[in-house]
Amino acid sequence: GIAPGPSNRTMIKKNRLRVATWNVRTLYYAGALDNLRREAVTYNLDILAIQETRWTETGLQSCEEYTMYYGGNQEHHTFGTAFLVRNVHLEAIKKYVFINPRLSYIQLKGKFNNIFIINVHAPTEDASTENKDEYYEILEELYSQLPNYATKLIIGDFNAKIGKEDIYIPTIGRHSLHENTNENGQQLINFAMCNNLNISSTTFPH
Repeated sequence: GIAPGPSNRTMIKKNRLRVATWNVRTLYYAGALDNLRREAVTYNLDILAIQETRWTETGLQSCEEYTMYYGGNQEHHTFGTAFLVRNVHLEAIKKYVFINPRLSYIQLKGKFNNIFIINVHAPTEDASTENKDEYYEILEELYSQLPNYATKLIIGDFNAKIGKEDIYIPTIGRHSLHENTNENGQQLINFAMCNNLNISSTTFPH
């Protein structure tokens, strides 16, 4: 995921939310949601951002101690993003917004300001440049429309490889699992740099 620079990062820590992301490949089979719930319980997660649900509708579904906010492709069982939220936090959810089958977000009421968690599922490396550029244009537009004073966290599946190039260390840190950045990784780095964000998955040790 990517998160605000050091000056804005405290709010997430103060909320003590256990937030994770998972590309599940599909939830389009019997018992899938309950299996997902069990994993969330095992890891004691408060919020789980999910990619590739392959569900075709947009809505809300209760699942014991969690509730799922979801949105998908209306015509085909492809893509789809969702948030699995522990019920004790439901009163803090101000809204869920479905942008498209690869992009959504939730807004939470924090102690001092609002928290926005953006769920992304970026195109793969072999997608067309036009497709990838269009995706990041939509993401950029969404991010720029959110209040500057809010805490914003972008998580999900970026389908990107971030390398260890020295020139990007202020943004990516020193803990990438890859030596070289691919094209998708370059787009992610550019987006992060333009918005003064850090790529946390490569900033901290694994």
